[in-house]
Amino acid sequence: MDRWLCTFVSFGRKAFRSIKVSHLHFGFVILVLSLTSCLFHPNTHSSQIQIQTDQRDYAPNDSITLKVANDSTVNYNVGLRCGEYLEMYFQRQKNGEWSEKQRFWYMSLKCYTKLDALLPGESYQTIIPADWLKGSGTFRLDLAQHHSNPFTIE
Repeated sequence: MDRWLCTFVSFGRKAFRSIKVSHLHFGFVILVLSLTSCLFHPNTHSSQIQIQTDQRDYAPNDSITLKVANDSTVNYNVGLRCGEYLEMYFQRQKNGEWSEKQRFWYMSLKCYTKLDALLPGESYQTIIPADWLKGSGTFRLDLAQHHSNPFTIE
């Protein structure tokens, strides 16, 4: 049903042209419910978003090349903090468990976030210095509940 509601909203003005004034309240309620549904389920094909690093092992002074690939049939939205830095978090593995999400330094910058749509079949690549992950150990990157492969920094 959520997919139908998102599609219904995407028809825009055409879907609402014939609504009579007396039905505007009902139409507004449907619109709000539809948008809420789209906001809480923006990426319904999440298992088809691949996040990979270029290596499994890094030194603290290495650069990590990260690739986000959209292998789904729908757009996947990514945020770029200050129009440049991929909005994501990292987790460190300790005693076989993943830590809470930790913020990169740029996530606390007071600047705009540019939303960019990754179309089906497209990929996005970025480079981050390994020392941004604050130490050594086993890590993974978290992008809106999608995780990269684990990698180590020693």
